[in-house]
Amino acid sequence: MKRFILALTAATFFSAIANADGLEAEFGYTRVNLDDNGIDVDPGALYAFVGYGRGYSAGTKGVMELFLASGISDDNVGPVKIDLEPSYGIAYRYSRELQNDFSIYGRAIYANLEAKASGIGAPGRTDERGFGLSVGGAYKRFSLSYTQFLGDLDAASMISIGYQFGS
Repeated sequence: MKRFILALTAATFFSAIANADGLEAEFGYTRVNLDDNGIDVDPGALYAFVGYGRGYSAGTKGVMELFLASGISDDNVGPVKIDLEPSYGIAYRYSRELQNDFSIYGRAIYANLEAKASGIGAPGRTDERGFGLSVGGAYKRFSLSYTQFLGDLDAASMISIGYQFGS
């Protein structure tokens, strides 16, 4: 019942965004790659970017966005399970429409990613913040992007597939 209410709330929210001028959202699945000190884990997460944008000239647009993500699948390193905890950030996306249904974009993001380790001998949590750069494209509102984080998060990257709502 709880999942049904959550799905109904999300559907109502995204349909409202689709009908509001300037409001945009992207919702999808991302695989977060955390590769640090020879340990490579790939937990999966649902993500959302929600923002307000304005069009510029010749099919270009800028959008300020809030980023939210929450882990839905974990990964293991031996007996230790790694989960992505709820994470958040702020981003700016600049896009250019190349044809009627195809666009490309770049995104600068500042995010807080939190992972939790549980299992034999490794309970703990890491909370890292940093900038990232993303490149992606969208075709008929379906999007695919790659994000590489820098600084404290230089061991993190994301490959994401999603659906865009709004203007």
